Amino acid sequence: RNDVRVYSLNTRYRWRDADGPIYAYNVFLNRAWTERIGGGIESDKWTLVPFAPWNPRIGYMEWYFDYEREVPRQAFDLFDRLQVPAGDYEGLRTGIYFETREASTLSATGDISRGPFLGGTRNETTVAVTWRASPHLTVRTSASINDVSLPSGHYIARLLSGTTTVALSSKLAWITIAQYDNVSNDLAIDTRLRYTPQAGQELAFIYTHGANDAEGRFRRTLDDAVLRASYTLRY
Repeated sequence: RNDVRVYSLNTRYRWRDADGPIYAYNVFLNRAWTERIGGGIESDKWTLVPFAPWNPRIGYMEWYFDYEREVPRQAFDLFDRLQVPAGDYEGLRTGIYFETREASTLSATGDISRGPFLGGTRNETTVAVTWRASPHLTVRTSASINDVSLPSGHYIARLLSGTTTVALSSKLAWITIAQYDNVSNDLAIDTRLRYTPQAGQELAFIYTHGANDAEGRFRRTLDDAVLRASYTLRY
């Protein structure tokens, strides 16, 4: 966004109950808004989290409410498919966010929200699972489903991704990231072998592959290989 000013305000109150089943309780009240330099609101979002318990042995959870206001100055296409006219849109959304104990062999995070959106409705679900198979191998998968219904139509956007991290040694790691979304129909794979002999020094071989299945089958769009070295001077 151009010609705007962005502001944010975050507050939190926490109290602890170390002897109880919940180690800490949190309450949040946050605001983030964007103003046009010429005057007027571009967007405004208030977030109230009345209940956010945390237990280091189990995990963390938030029950939240979002008041959202969007004031687009021009019509635009959402997901390159759904037309959104210029206007003033507002609504109250509610959702639940959770994360399990990160240090566990198997951990998960999730965010589920429902409510009004740009004159229609949006149901959004994001889930990620991390498997720490060993000190040398970590696998993470995630999926996001964005189910949007507007006066101009209905569309379900999906984003899938996966990451593997192989620690071959304390200095050598092999990291691969793959991602696909059904809006662009693009598949992107980035794999890199990274050698870090010490802090500030790195040698990396990076291979990137891209493909698109807009015509019903994957066709290669990118193949790129890079050898990169970096050295940080300290003085």
